[in-house]
Amino acid sequence: MDELQPARVNLFTREIISIQFSPRKGEGWFFPHSEGDVPWVRDNRDFIKVAKAIMALPNVKFGHNVWWFDNPILEENDYKIDGTVHDTMAMFHHWQPDLEKGLQKAASLFDFPFPWKHKFGTEWYGCVDVDAPWYLIEGLLPLMKARGSLWEGYKNMVLGLRKPLRKAEKRGIPVNEVRHASLTAELEEEAKLVYQEIQEEVPEEIRNIKPRRKIESSNGQG
Repeated sequence: MDELQPARVNLFTREIISIQFSPRKGEGWFFPHSEGDVPWVRDNRDFIKVAKAIMALPNVKFGHNVWWFDNPILEENDYKIDGTVHDTMAMFHHWQPDLEKGLQKAASLFDFPFPWKHKFGTEWYGCVDVDAPWYLIEGLLPLMKARGSLWEGYKNMVLGLRKPLRKAEKRGIPVNEVRHASLTAELEEEAKLVYQEIQEEVPEEIRNIKPRRKIESSNGQG
């Protein structure tokens, strides 16, 4: 099982700047990027070949928020992703849907030893970002499997639906722009009516309350 995550991406061009892998807990591989504005994907052919070979392996992989962020960007950059890919964000949300599921906060619940998000943009950050999900996967798997129905629900209704849902995301859903605009207008009008109903429930004597500043005394103190 490998942890994977392209840690840095140009969100405007969708070009990969760097990619990190973690083959085992406590270890991170940083594939370097080029300097300046020259995209990494054009200047580091050997690294790209290795990265693409890793992603094409039919093994089990995992990462945090890879289903919705990393993998679509990899696919746009001609990466083939094979094997079973778990998303620890989806797993964590299935386990505790009321908790915040960001990587740093989620990993801290499984004894990850330090914060690192404030170091964004560094090679060290990228390596830590692919190491932290090991804490999640090793902690979540036994907890979810101990509650059989929870693990089965994740396998069947979350992981099991990911591939057909991804196909639907790629295909898209046809939208009638005229009806879409009409529905938007209807909802805005309904919101105005609901707002008016709420306002009518507010007693007259407490309406239009405005923040009032303290009147300063002559010696400058409020």
